[in-house]
Amino acid sequence: MKTLNDSQLVFMTLQGNKDSFNCLVDRYWPMAMALCLSRISNVPEAEDITQEGFIQAYQHLPTLKDPGRFAGWLTRIIRKKCFDYYRSSKKNHTVSLSVVDDEDVSACRSNPGLTASQIKMIRDKISKLPEKYQRVIIMRFMAGLSTQEISRQLNRRYGTVSIWFHRAYKILRQELTPLFMEVQSNDM
Repeated sequence: MKTLNDSQLVFMTLQGNKDSFNCLVDRYWPMAMALCLSRISNVPEAEDITQEGFIQAYQHLPTLKDPGRFAGWLTRIIRKKCFDYYRSSKKNHTVSLSVVDDEDVSACRSNPGLTASQIKMIRDKISKLPEKYQRVIIMRFMAGLSTQEISRQLNRRYGTVSIWFHRAYKILRQELTPLFMEVQSNDM
């Protein structure tokens, strides 16, 4: 079922096959979680928001006009959930704390050679990018989507998305130069 495209999985889910939606969750959980973490540094809260986003997506799946754009639609749901969380936390005057936790340990395992603090630095730099750049970086590296797929998901021209990538890469290269130098010096 993992070889089916998003449109097919959405259609099968709407026909009552819940395993199809599980495939969509498996496919886009890392992207949705990364999107949450770029806005909310508290991992347990980000996991809850991501889960709520998928629940909302499942409940509103019949309203999705273009099933082939599931990932773009999901990013809008997750972004709205993050905004709602942020707004309610400001109302309640709570502050989320960023701590090294299982998510950081898992990230270290999947990025050998990087420490938890280096991974946090990368996340921080990505979270400071303009939102349109954040989205394309997260969709590329967390969901594994191509530039063409991202442009389709976001309903943007291919050239526009390519420019966003170029600008995001330029900013990240500049911002992460100290990290590159640190990692290279550790390799020697």
